[in-house]
Amino acid sequence: MSDHYTSDNTEKLHHEHGISGPDVREHAEKQFLNLSALAVREKAITLFLLIAIAAAGIFAFLKLGRAEDPSFTIKVFTVAAVWPPGCKKD
Repeated sequence: MSDHYTSDNTEKLHHEHGISGPDVREHAEKQFLNLSALAVREKAITLFLLIAIAAAGIFAFLKLGRAEDPSFTIKVFTVAAVWPPGCKKD
């Protein structure tokens, strides 16, 4: 079934773009997002994103709590049990 699907795609590419043979694979590879190629091609955007991520990290680090002995609440409750009358305690 996958061979049929692949051959349909190959025929479609050949019909629409005049692509056949080894060019089909090259055309298919160009259709997918290549992040490294995009980062190299768009240097300004890559630099901006790096600076923005670094600034966000520094901001988050500076907003961390730094108490040496942080306060926390210990919840305590009292349980009282009443012995019924006539029971002997040992």
